[in-house]
Amino acid sequence: MAGIGIVFTLACLFYAGSPSDLSWWAGAAVFSIWALAPYAIAIICSSLWTAPASQVLLTIGAGAALLPMPFLAYDVLIAHPSALNGIVFLFVPIYQLAAVISFALAAWWAARSSRS
Repeated sequence: MAGIGIVFTLACLFYAGSPSDLSWWAGAAVFSIWALAPYAIAIICSSLWTAPASQVLLTIGAGAALLPMPFLAYDVLIAHPSALNGIVFLFVPIYQLAAVISFALAAWWAARSSRS
């Protein structure tokens, strides 16, 4: 699930940006770290906690982070393009981080409980 989120986020980044311009890459590199952080956290936690319940919770967390992306991307990039719509992508990772961290805490608790 997190892999799909990474691919989709990078696709939106390349669609909205101008990768043919060399100066674009400097800003895109910094923004990519911010935009991909929720999925990176889900992947890292998935490798740390291998209990089945933890894996399910982390998959749900990555899904919760990914769920609004197709709708927001369509609305912002295709249906109603505007110069200020890109700011949405600055705030979406905050929601995504909240979702992933919440489920990661539950996954940590599940992994801890399964060892006992």
